[in-house]
Amino acid sequence: MIRIMMVIALILSLAGCGDSGSAPTFTETATGTVMTSSDGSTWSGPVSITADKELNSITYGSSQFVAVGQDGTILTSADGAAWTSQKSGTINSLYGITFANGQFVAVGDAGTILTSLDGVSWSGQSSGAPAQLTGVTFGNGKYIAVGASAILTSPDGVTWTTQLYGPTRYFYSVVFGNGQFVIASDSGGIMTSTDGATWTGRKSGTAGNLYGITFGGSQFVAVGVETILTSPDGVVWTARSSGSTSNLVGLTYANGQYIVVGNTIAINSTGFILTSPDGVNWTRQATTSNLYGVAFGAGKFISVG
Repeated sequence: MIRIMMVIALILSLAGCGDSGSAPTFTETATGTVMTSSDGSTWSGPVSITADKELNSITYGSSQFVAVGQDGTILTSADGAAWTSQKSGTINSLYGITFANGQFVAVGDAGTILTSLDGVSWSGQSSGAPAQLTGVTFGNGKYIAVGASAILTSPDGVTWTTQLYGPTRYFYSVVFGNGQFVIASDSGGIMTSTDGATWTGRKSGTAGNLYGITFGGSQFVAVGVETILTSPDGVVWTARSSGSTSNLVGLTYANGQYIVVGNTIAINSTGFILTSPDGVNWTRQATTSNLYGVAFGAGKFISVG
């Protein structure tokens, strides 16, 4: 999941100009935020952490949570309560992270791709594309990274091939499920592929930017500006009512429920959490901090911002 760049986008929306089509931008806070929950309904936090930068995405793997964020920030935690700052070797902001095939892969500004076996020691890899990368996933034996007009593939997280680079389209997030990759992008764009090389555009029924996507409970769920969509196959999409006039940004599926996080559309924005057992009926909880990513591991949900 991504850190939405919201200063420009917010000004445009308040002025009635609609989606900018560029990487969304959030206002920046002095410190990162971590919130925890054992059931997805009752949340504790913010947890005290050492980072003075916003956190954009989080994943769980190798018995630990790893969160990434602004200016190359990487934090690790075994329990979601005590966090340790790790050296990333870059000052580029990181927007997406996944754990798959025995390693962590993080992506960010200027084509940054980092890999790590343990979440502590990180190696920079050449992406071959100077694009801002915001999403990464793994499936069918390969990694897929997406971002500003870019789709990249890799068999190992080290050697990357550019499948698409150049069109003025922003691919925000990507997920693998039901034997295929599905990308969520600007202007309501949805694309599907079985191999990561050949992509087919799908009709989402919305013109708003789609910032996050996940697969679970036998369906895909995509979220964006005041939008939640569900699909059993990645092809046919149905709009769902979230009851929220907000930016829906990060999401996950675990323990039989969907968790969506984001922030309100306002100058002094605040965060929120939506939960659903089926992707159709949603319950909202307000928080004081903007939230951009969420993951499940070790029996608990962790949300970051």
